[in-house]
Amino acid sequence: MSGGPAAVRVIVTDSKNEAIDGAGTVRIELAAGEQKPRVLFTGKLNRRGTAEAQFRFPAGLTGSQQLRYVVDTPIGSTEYTQGVRLEDKVSILLTTEKPIYQPSQTIHVRALALERSNHEAAANRKLTFEIEDSRGNKVFKKTMETDKFGIASAEFALAMK
Repeated sequence: MSGGPAAVRVIVTDSKNEAIDGAGTVRIELAAGEQKPRVLFTGKLNRRGTAEAQFRFPAGLTGSQQLRYVVDTPIGSTEYTQGVRLEDKVSILLTTEKPIYQPSQTIHVRALALERSNHEAAANRKLTFEIEDSRGNKVFKKTMETDKFGIASAEFALAMK
């Protein structure tokens, strides 16, 4: 998820699938289109040639991206590229003040939007409220932005019977 935590275990071996003696390092970069690659992790390999890399993807970056692993060891350097897909996920809690409304009453609807990666408010995000009647006809549509707390609300007056 965009803005979310990630972790990978990097295992480096020689051509015989054996651990490489000596110190080694690993660097993980995110190549985002035409932009300069962003370093997500830099660390040392342990004596078994492994590293547990924990990092956070940049917030707001979505779509197909490339993770590039660069490893330096006493016997040489190598690179490996892996495709990843970053998605921007928001959870929305939608509430009304009561479960059933009568003709001519006003529906008060509220939405709370939270980023799924860190459970913080999804502030300044576009949100569209749509209400359909029992026949599936759209009778109300309003697009607005969430406030700094991730909240948006709308009101809709039902027609008289």
